[in-house]
Amino acid sequence: PAADRDIVQDRIVNYLLNRLADDTPFVKSRHVAADLDISAKRAGHVLSRIGRDDPRLKMERRGGNSDGTTWELARTEATES
Repeated sequence: PAADRDIVQDRIVNYLLNRLADDTPFVKSRHVAADLDISAKRAGHVLSRIGRDDPRLKMERRGGNSDGTTWELARTEATES
């Protein structure tokens, strides 16, 4: 359901913003999945959507391999204060 998707997306965005607050600008999709108890496939899909559509974060995919996809995170100007 769409509401469930929005909840998962909000959880992941909050997770990413907390990582940035801790000065950790890189995440692996499989670690996000494990930390939030969701599937790695779902985490990857949501991370891709966040990277495209969420105005709070700039995300760049730094590659994917058997160890998972690495994402580089940055706050957008709208979230920097």
